[in-house]
Amino acid sequence: MIDSNDHLMSRPHCTIEVRLNRLGVLDFILRDGVALPQNAQKSSLNGTYLNANEKRLGDQDRIYLRDRDMIQIGMTKLVLITGYLAGSAEQAWQEVSTMEFGKTVDKF
Repeated sequence: MIDSNDHLMSRPHCTIEVRLNRLGVLDFILRDGVALPQNAQKSSLNGTYLNANEKRLGDQDRIYLRDRDMIQIGMTKLVLITGYLAGSAEQAWQEVSTMEFGKTVDKF
């Protein structure tokens, strides 16, 4: 859960499912909104965007994230840095703090 004052971020904005694959490596799978009972889904109001692409994720999109992928929810940006890339939380923070995030999608 993310606690934010971003008024463009929905409560159930997006979901990142973490799964252990057959090789024993973690997969991070992004979807817009949240799954509900009986295979229903509640989508976010303003969309979920990946890597500054102006096309929002669709209801059926499931995106396997990679290190350094940038997710935008509302005006808030999140960057995935896994333990495979960074040796520690401090190294991850240092990398993200110096990254260029690209443009902000503002066409909701």
